[in-house]
Amino acid sequence: MLRQEQAILWPFDRESEIVSAGFASALDIESSSRNQFSKFLEQLQPEDAVTLKEAVHSLRHERRPFLLPVKSADLSRTFSVRGDSVVADATGTAVMLVSDRTVDAARVERLSTDAAQMHDLLDALPVPVWMRDAQQKLKYANKAYREAVDAEDGLGADLLPEISAGTGLQSARDLAERAASQGSPQSERQHVVMGGAPVTLLN
Repeated sequence: MLRQEQAILWPFDRESEIVSAGFASALDIESSSRNQFSKFLEQLQPEDAVTLKEAVHSLRHERRPFLLPVKSADLSRTFSVRGDSVVADATGTAVMLVSDRTVDAARVERLSTDAAQMHDLLDALPVPVWMRDAQQKLKYANKAYREAVDAEDGLGADLLPEISAGTGLQSARDLAERAASQGSPQSERQHVVMGGAPVTLLN
């Protein structure tokens, strides 16, 4: 794993590359390799290698910066690669920085899996469950909620109607706004019909 960013520099007035001292060992590249950038590309997924090679070409010839996520050929490592140009002399230098994001990528994947499992659990509940954002707009609604409002498949949560609409009672959104403004929980019992059966909801 890269403990710090490793770099390759290409001065604009020459073709040779300048490599940071730990680049080869951190990326498991033979330190005697003359073109370590090419060796790094060989370790990547083919499509990522092509994309990165094109990005570096644009950086070196057009001074176009980039930021790319790339994966190793065996998918065991994830890297963040960014490139930019710096003016350290009359001509300037193209700089590519590589950092290991394997742990970060694994954490994101794990959190995504946990979120999906939580959604499955909430969808299994027989009563509506929903969440709101800071503006009190719906940002999530479980299966029971969608069935209660006869929502179309794939409709975004922010487009769903309030479940208490038309009941003559204070809406759940009104309660949420009052709770946010007063800084204290608000609740109200509502009686609705779901699936042909009466249900009591506590907002």
